[in-house]
Amino acid sequence: MNRLRVFIIALGVFALLLVLACGPAADVPANPVPDDAGALAQEEPTAEPTPTPFPTKEPPPPAPTKLPINTPVPDLPPTPVPVHPEGLEGCKSAGMFQSDIDAIAYSDRCSEQLSNAVRDQCRSLPTEAEQLACGNEIAGEYNSVFFRYGPDRCGGTRPGSDARATCVEQAMGDFFKSFEDMWEAWRKIRIGGDTDPAVTGAMKDTVTCLEGKGFEKVNTDLLFGWQKVGSPAESKAREGRLSPEEKELRDTIREPSRDCAKEHGLFEAQDKAWTTELRRLDKDEPELVADLIREGLLETLEKPGVAMILTGDIPQSLRNMR
Repeated sequence: MNRLRVFIIALGVFALLLVLACGPAADVPANPVPDDAGALAQEEPTAEPTPTPFPTKEPPPPAPTKLPINTPVPDLPPTPVPVHPEGLEGCKSAGMFQSDIDAIAYSDRCSEQLSNAVRDQCRSLPTEAEQLACGNEIAGEYNSVFFRYGPDRCGGTRPGSDARATCVEQAMGDFFKSFEDMWEAWRKIRIGGDTDPAVTGAMKDTVTCLEGKGFEKVNTDLLFGWQKVGSPAESKAREGRLSPEEKELRDTIREPSRDCAKEHGLFEAQDKAWTTELRRLDKDEPELVADLIREGLLETLEKPGVAMILTGDIPQSLRNMR
């Protein structure tokens, strides 16, 4: 079992990478015909048929004497697991906020490489304490929390040992804690960035634009839901506060709101303001935003142009966090 995927499932992040492929079903006809059906259809009539005054339909063609049942289907070759185009170093530098490479798309192979490295380099060490320290050191070279905090770092210890079980339990705690911190850090960046005067002005213009398109009672809480990344519980609570009418408006207004936001420079203003807020938090609360920065958020915001996480063209890995 891919333990990384177990974590992703548990977080609810969640559907895209975890679909298990099933082999093709055998080709079974819906209504099999007995082997002697053709013979019955071709028997000679015992008497001349009685003429009818009305035309009749053409009789159906004789059924085949045999139909293939449970025809075996050859096994398809397994789908190759994608390898990170930059190799092991690409796995180490991968982050979920990268706009050009979806880090999670290569998680299986990267996880396998990490697990093998920990096993090969750490299991021969004389004590469990050294084996654990070795695994932590190797995993610590990875930017993504999926690898740095995940249970692959425990592979230097003997399977089934108390040390392995304790390490895996600790890995789970570290992993979930990292997501809690990232959700909290994201909330602070979003709220702080969106209070910037340039952002609030562009937001007002965006709402006016939507009203000009015929939308009434536009609540800004309904806009740009992809920016409101949070824990599953938080997302569920936010969804529960919406009336059916608000949910319908939110779904209807999605694309028009993107158009109005682009027209009035909202995303550009957010890109600058969020970058400034993340830099401020890096100075004031470095531990809170450390994982976000290692996952590539600051790098993505600082690149030329508007970050896709603001416009809604976000990587699939981040969509799965919602």
